Amino acid sequence: MEGLDYAFKLISKKRYTSKELQEKLEQKGIDPEPIINRLKELNYLNDLEYAIDYKNKKQNEGYGKYKILFHLKNKGISEDILNNLEFSNSKLEEIFLSKIQKIKDNKKQKIYAFLINRGFDSNDIKNLIYKYEDKL
Repeated sequence: MEGLDYAFKLISKKRYTSKELQEKLEQKGIDPEPIINRLKELNYLNDLEYAIDYKNKKQNEGYGKYKILFHLKNKGISEDILNNLEFSNSKLEEIFLSKIQKIKDNKKQKIYAFLINRGFDSNDIKNLIYKYEDKL
């Protein structure tokens, strides 16, 4: 199975979601369905594990729920998996406090925009702004 060899070559270099691998195989003119099914049987391709690992990595890098969900959805992760991921805001306050030190003026506006862009919930950000009002 020539396509399976190609798929193994791809996944040996980096992790793929089912959708990403499907697109790669289709670009080569290979029917992706039997190959993807076989890789799933062998547990070389697992979208749930991919999503959990990606979420954990991005949260540790300081990204919020909405940005992570956006990227995972673009990578072809199903709504069922996305809806079952659990997120924490453990990095939010740390990032917020470090930004306070770096920004000189318009602190509230700039911090809010930065954290929204990072994918954090607006209510959580507003609560932090209120909590640290005296430092802004």
